[in-house]
Amino acid sequence: MFFNKLISSSQMKNLIIHEVENYKISLRTKGKSVPIYLIEDEEIIITNVDVSLILNAYIDESFTDFDLYYIIDAMLLSSKMIFDNECIVDLIETFTDPEINGMFTKDKAKEVLMQFTLAPS
Repeated sequence: MFFNKLISSSQMKNLIIHEVENYKISLRTKGKSVPIYLIEDEEIIITNVDVSLILNAYIDESFTDFDLYYIIDAMLLSSKMIFDNECIVDLIETFTDPEINGMFTKDKAKEVLMQFTLAPS
């Protein structure tokens, strides 16, 4: 619904707030699995525009760091997400897992957004 612009980023955040909180707690516990809840009722093609939508929501603080991490992890785990090109997958993998990739920042999001929106989808 978010990618189809049927709901706003704040509505999306409200839909996943409890899942993100569980995710955040699980990330802090070493050795604990991290829950990701998926409702895979339709295929979604993810393009540069969709990634820009997520990044803009993060930059304008509609999404927190952990909202972003959770959404990206869910996208990467879903069998119904079809990525327009492999560059998108490579890029969004760097938005998640702060222990491996470091904390994702607004400056990094702005940098990616400037480069990414110039690239064709």
